[in-house]
Amino acid sequence: MSDKKSELILVGKLTTPHGLNGAMKMICHSDNPNRFKKGSVVFDAKGSRYTVLSAQQMPDRLLVRFEEVTDRNGAEALRGVELFVTEDMVEPLPEGSYYYYQLLGLTMKEGERVLGKIVDILAYSANDIYVVKMANGKELLVPALKHVIMGVDLDAGIMQVELPDGLED
Repeated sequence: MSDKKSELILVGKLTTPHGLNGAMKMICHSDNPNRFKKGSVVFDAKGSRYTVLSAQQMPDRLLVRFEEVTDRNGAEALRGVELFVTEDMVEPLPEGSYYYYQLLGLTMKEGERVLGKIVDILAYSANDIYVVKMANGKELLVPALKHVIMGVDLDAGIMQVELPDGLED
């Protein structure tokens, strides 16, 4: 695994131990349904490796067990630890689809005009909303719709948009 944290992709954050066998509750930051299947590997920021033994969906969290954590004390030591994968561990998406980590930090432009940087993505059932931090410090909320997003160039770090009338008011 690379030592550069910038190359790591956050997939979860461990919260609290559950029971006595090393199980942990976790906030999941991955939409890949296979990310935490048995045998999957994740890392913490220090590079420690964890192999998934089991994962079960709870109402608001994921309940996970790792081969390396066998009791409540081991789980307690991981409270608050963020879990990552490396970019080469991420499954490729279809053309024109992007992971959140790829879009965060992109410069959003309308034509030649720079609107700002994408600082957050709000996930809603209808469509995502890109939160853009503008140079004046204000935030612009841009819907992730096909008629708004004209193109994404990851190599150049740019998302081209055509804003609907009244969006900046």
